[in-house]
Amino acid sequence: FSCFSLLFSSNSIPPWRALPTAAAERRQPKFYSELSKTAEAHFRPWPPSLSRVENNMVQYVAAYFFGFAGVASSMILSCVGAALGTAKIAIGLQHLAHIDADKVARGLIPAIMSGIIGIYGLIVGVVVLGSIIPPSEGEYPAWRGYVHLAAGLSTGLSGLAAGVSLGVIGEYGVRAYGQQSRLFAPMVLCLIFSEALAIYGTIIGLVCATKVS
Repeated sequence: FSCFSLLFSSNSIPPWRALPTAAAERRQPKFYSELSKTAEAHFRPWPPSLSRVENNMVQYVAAYFFGFAGVASSMILSCVGAALGTAKIAIGLQHLAHIDADKVARGLIPAIMSGIIGIYGLIVGVVVLGSIIPPSEGEYPAWRGYVHLAAGLSTGLSGLAAGVSLGVIGEYGVRAYGQQSRLFAPMVLCLIFSEALAIYGTIIGLVCATKVS
């Protein structure tokens, strides 16, 4: 009973019930005040508030990062798609050579169409790179970097999808063409529609790259 009376008496105020007055601060032990300061330091809101100069610097660096990322993604992803397609088509050509060597020349058409995908990425990458303004020549805003990233990704990812599609169609198409010559026209038609996927992404990439110029 004496312990409870001391705990709930008017002279002893718990730290969580202390009032924001000078008298309450004098009653509050030093340990609790240091603990509250430590908690405020560790649990401050995130992200911290940036000044206007720091915010502009972040956007300045991010603009160039996204702009050059668009150039790299356009070239790299398109080349990956072209490489995957050409590699799979080469496997089908080897089987075609064993079946009928006279048809290998016409069987090279899928490999040529797959290699063209890398050119699409090269074109968009050069256009985007020419649109990036150096710091010494003017301002390169953040929204322009985002648009250039969209141009590179649209070209690269569509080229990657087209390359995989061309590889599958070309590999099994040339094998079937070696056994049945009538399948050449349907194979070429399927290859054309697969190539169109890369052309669609290239058109969007060029529009995005030239829209902000």
